[in-house]
Amino acid sequence: MTRTLFSLRNLAALALCVAALVNLAAPSLTRAAVCGDVNGDGVVNIGDALVVAQYDVGLRTCGVAPFSHPEVCDVNGDAACDIGDALRMAQCDVGLIGCAFTCGSFACSSTTTTTTTTSTSSTTTTTTAPPACHFPATGQTTCWDSSGNVIPCAGTGQDGDLQKGAPLSYTDNGDGTITDNNTGLMWEKLSMDGSVHDVSNTYTWANAFAQHVATLNGTSFAGHTDWRVPNVKELQNIVPAVSPAFNNNCTSGCTVLTCSCTTSSSGYWSSTTVAGQARPGDPPGPTFAWFVLFDEGNVQGADKSEVNFVRGVRGGSSCFPATGQTTCWDSSGNVIPCAGTGQDGDLQKGAPLSYTDNGDGTITDNNTGLMWEKLSMDGSVHDVSTTYPWANAFAQHVATLNGTSFAGHTDWRVPNVKELESIMNYQNVDPTVSPAFNTNCTSGCTVLTCSCTTSSSGYWSSTTAASNPSTAGVLDTGGGGVCLDSKSVLDNVRGVRGGS
Repeated sequence: MTRTLFSLRNLAALALCVAALVNLAAPSLTRAAVCGDVNGDGVVNIGDALVVAQYDVGLRTCGVAPFSHPEVCDVNGDAACDIGDALRMAQCDVGLIGCAFTCGSFACSSTTTTTTTTSTSSTTTTTTAPPACHFPATGQTTCWDSSGNVIPCAGTGQDGDLQKGAPLSYTDNGDGTITDNNTGLMWEKLSMDGSVHDVSNTYTWANAFAQHVATLNGTSFAGHTDWRVPNVKELQNIVPAVSPAFNNNCTSGCTVLTCSCTTSSSGYWSSTTVAGQARPGDPPGPTFAWFVLFDEGNVQGADKSEVNFVRGVRGGSSCFPATGQTTCWDSSGNVIPCAGTGQDGDLQKGAPLSYTDNGDGTITDNNTGLMWEKLSMDGSVHDVSTTYPWANAFAQHVATLNGTSFAGHTDWRVPNVKELESIMNYQNVDPTVSPAFNTNCTSGCTVLTCSCTTSSSGYWSSTTAASNPSTAGVLDTGGGGVCLDSKSVLDNVRGVRGGS
């Protein structure tokens, strides 16, 4: 057997090549990684070496999946994380050295300082590194049984028990805007003063762009001219638990400098068109657009001629997943050129959807680091046609995954509603998912040979509707909506593990 010797030069070149082709898997962010296991998949191998090499040449962000465990990067003990460490990880993978590393101390730095000295002067430049972004939690901290009674959370596996995701965190910038400290998105505050920001203003979908956002940009609101209508994932991300940052001191006459208002009497437009059919009985898609209800976080389709509220946003997260939509339509449902429309298909904000099939019945989302159960058509616990009432999503489906150590793990759970929506691909319909979740699905196929998603029923989340706690959030993969079902209804389940 002939082994290939890794050099610093060819490893760096390989890192650049692979970065252009694929995103590496980051299966779990919840357990302590062994020294060298920077992507958290339980082993030290070429995958870790590539992540570190990419980080060293500026293609990865420290602490952002798949570079999820920078604290175990320094395998050569020089207090740095660079190509030297990547080389040792690669050598370990091919058996040239042992893999029992002892890590030195390394942590992500918020600043980089460079000093340049000439014969006459010395200049020091400090550059602040971009903050790592984190997939936000839902904000739910209470648990309820199927009858809507409050119960102790411990051990239930509900959203309020596990509270997966980064704690909600917002900053009021004092200029009429709010920054989401997890995603980096900057949001327009709303008021009760009759201005363009007034919480009672409503628009048709076309006028959300042509009037509301155009006014924000035309007046350089808060000093910016890149305001836009948020896409459906960005908008749903700030519900169902509406932070006080978006709803405080809201009284008649207040301005965006003195209050922050949110109405729950109707929905807020997104820039994302319904590509298929929003709900049974609705007309086919592109005459509808997605809007989000801020009372319970539902995502529904509405005819673009209807009037709804608008909240502007600006910026774009480097790791929060995009919607996948790449086509633009007018209000009559005709495909139009995207350039300059400001629609989701034009701006395509967020990280491009990227998934890795791990070859063991699981799929890793390379943006969030979440590992998802694949579904099959073989009559097993993974069968796409198996449905459960909400309680049994935990007590039967997830319990079976953990009891059998599915794919070698025992920390499977029911996903929260934000995690579920994160894997939607709004360019596709029936089902509204990427091919990673729906390919080769034929009778008898297993999670090792296919990946199935049904569009005939919803998928349970672990998130209860606080306003109606006998119901829980359900994702409709037929069109991509988020709605509420009674906890007694039978719906599908897809397990998840990890937490970004």
